[in-house]
Amino acid sequence: MTSDTFSRIALLICGLLCAAMTSSQDFSGRTGSITQRIFLFFVVFCVSISPLFAQFYEIEEIFFDEYVDSIVFEPCEEIKPMFNGGDAEVEFRKYINSTVVFPSKALKKGIHGRVVVEFVIDLDGSLIDAKVTQKAHRLLNREVLRVINASPKWTPGMQRCRHVKVRYEFPILFGKRE
Repeated sequence: MTSDTFSRIALLICGLLCAAMTSSQDFSGRTGSITQRIFLFFVVFCVSISPLFAQFYEIEEIFFDEYVDSIVFEPCEEIKPMFNGGDAEVEFRKYINSTVVFPSKALKKGIHGRVVVEFVIDLDGSLIDAKVTQKAHRLLNREVLRVINASPKWTPGMQRCRHVKVRYEFPILFGKRE
């Protein structure tokens, strides 16, 4: 039974009890005592607010789901995110090595360095919030962000049997070419 159906039934019962409360008479024809009226009022009140409690628990569950979805977890113990169906460190390194193009201007000028990029694997497996945390030359930084932002989707991480956001930090080395 949905909370909407429950609310309608509760309101119907409230209406019936209110009608009974106003015309309550005992067997002698006298109007009901104050105790009877207070008791009926209490019953009507309890039945009236019960749908509110049902809705409160549904709202609490929705807020908890949104709260958990907004947390970014570090790599979790249960299931870490996977890239191309395999270990993220190995498979993502293969993707980076095959996709990164050493910028020709940097190559000509002899620029090299290590770029560390941080990103979040979202609930659907896409990479979001990519940023360079350890910079080298701007040409190298730009190339790393291009490759990271073009990455195919990952298999998202799971914690407590739910998809979660996971933050990764990944170093990329641009070495001197002979």
